[in-house]
Order: sequence, then structure tokens, then C-alpha cells
Amino acid sequence: MRALFFGDSFVNGTHDPLYRGWVSRLCAESSRIRPYITCYNLGVRRDTSADILRRWENEFSARKVQDETMAAVFSYGVNDTMLEQGAPRIDPAMSMDNTRRMMEGAVQVARVLFISPTPLKDPDHNDRLREMNTRLKPLLAEYSVPFLDLFPGLLASPEWMNDMEKNDGIHPLDSGYAALSEIVFRWPAWQDLLKTAG
Repeated sequence: MRALFFGDSFVNGTHDPLYRGWVSRLCAESSRIRPYITCYNLGVRRDTSADILRRWENEFSARKVQDETMAAVFSYGVNDTMLEQGAPRIDPAMSMDNTRRMMEGAVQVARVLFISPTPLKDPDHNDRLREMNTRLKPLLAEYSVPFLDLFPGLLASPEWMNDMEKNDGIHPLDSGYAALSEIVFRWPAWQDLLKTAG
């Protein structure tokens, strides 16, 4: 199985002093169930849904192998909802349109999962992210794409919250990424993918 992770700095693992992030941790743990899983971390710092829409198909095609299960995991939203000059970088309706266009293509070529943006220290930004999650969930359901809302698990995680406090209020350090990885690993949709991929 080949798993491609599309997203932003959180997918990239930015600020992890061990340079593992959650994707590498997740794949290492998952190899106990799915040996020889191949993972591609395609997270780019500051990327919005518009940026990922522009690049995901080419990056997927370059790594596609016939007769092997292809999985596409998308995770973004913090940069879409970041305020610049008083307005979000990406209009909320456009974020949904970008997501819809990605899902329309992705479900044709891969088993697709979507992981929500992560909570931050800023409560106002978190409100915008919660609203985004509220809109994402029914949209993804239209394409039968499983959706993992990280807010409940990470807001209750001392590792995540403490790491943000110690860092920049946005990104965690190694303990926070480890906590995020564990949440994704235990997600039934990820477990089902590992156990049923051809």
C-alpha cells in the first residue's frame, strides 16, 4: 500500500525537533499491521486548500503504481482560516469548493481519508476552524470520505496543549505530534484501511 499525505505545516511536521512529525510516526506504527507500507509526506508550509488543489494530482500521479492500493490522506485548514488584512486567506465558500474539486478527483483514483485541521492556542481562530469542520463533514460524506475531527482529542491532550504553550501557539513539538499520531492510528477508518488494503 502507498499512502500519500497532502497538507500544510502540520502534515510536514514543522517544529518537531526530531523531524518525524505525526506522519512518520503513524507509518512506523502502522507497519506492524501493514508491512512495507510506503508513505509520502507531501505537506508544504503555509499551503491552503487552493495550493493543494493545484498540486495534488501531479504529485499523486508521479507516485501511482498499478496493482497496488493507493491511499490519499488530506489534512488542511489552518492556513485557509488565517486572517490577513482582517479576512481569511481563503473565503470559507472557496475552501469548500476547493475541497469538493479535490474529492471529485481523488475518490476516482484512491481510497481517501480526511483529517481535520488542528486546534490552536488562539480561541478566535479555533472558532473559525470549528466552523470549517462543521462544513467539511457533510461535504465529505457526499463522497463517502471518512472524516476525523481532531478537536476533541487534541484539546484534551496535555501533550498537545503543553507543546503549543512552549512553542509558537500554533505548532506542537515532538510530544504533541506523537499524541496526534496516536489519535490517527486508533481511528477506525485508518485501521480499516490498513487491514483491508489489497
